[in-house]
Amino acid sequence: MPTDIEDDEPLCSTCSALDLWAMMREGIEEEHPVLLGHLTDVFNKHDQCGFCRLTATHIRHTWQLDKQPGINIDGKALLIVCGGVRTCGAGLNDTLPKDICHHLYIKTSTGPRSMYIFATMPQSPLTRTLEIRLLEEDASKVGRMRQFDGRRVGQTVDVDLLKRWIHTSEKKHGERCEMVFWRVPGEVLPDTVRVVDVTHMAIIPAPSACRYVTLSYVWGGPGEGYWTIQANIKQRSVPGNLDASALPGTISDTI
Repeated sequence: MPTDIEDDEPLCSTCSALDLWAMMREGIEEEHPVLLGHLTDVFNKHDQCGFCRLTATHIRHTWQLDKQPGINIDGKALLIVCGGVRTCGAGLNDTLPKDICHHLYIKTSTGPRSMYIFATMPQSPLTRTLEIRLLEEDASKVGRMRQFDGRRVGQTVDVDLLKRWIHTSEKKHGERCEMVFWRVPGEVLPDTVRVVDVTHMAIIPAPSACRYVTLSYVWGGPGEGYWTIQANIKQRSVPGNLDASALPGTISDTI
């Protein structure tokens, strides 16, 4: 989600009192969340506090408030939890620490009633909470290894880094990456799997022994314009007919 949040912006008294480092180190149980404030207060402070602006921007985007200005946000509280994923070092080698990576999650007590149906749709942005992770240069402040947190990205792709990731997956993960629930003896990929042929710009059935890359990313919205569905799969299967301009930037950049 693009924002114009700058580093080291001033914080309001509520946000500056939050011990975010301790939250990242120790975690916060979902049963005992920290109250950030009511949504109306956070919106009122969005131009005075960087953290409030980040939160307000996320809510405005996911609830589509610009398109539905009549949604009532009164009485809705913002809550902070800090859950962990175990383990950061699992699967790489036996020397890395098997630790818990805590990430901040900001949730609302309730969502707008008019959006409940939309929130149940697959890939709906309303099914997501605001997740905040550390940058890798700050990982040492909570006793974590830097390679397991976020990176600052520039305007160009670090191809060598991508190659190292693939090498790590293929050479060090071993059978951990091969054990998948759908595989039957002798089967490499189910015949229902399709891939993007980036040379011929078409969606094709995955060859049985192909090497491929899977993306994990935020869609940024409902995305009807670039879904592959029954109505367009035949057209997109013809070489040259997959229009990259209709795809989100994450996919077109990867191609």
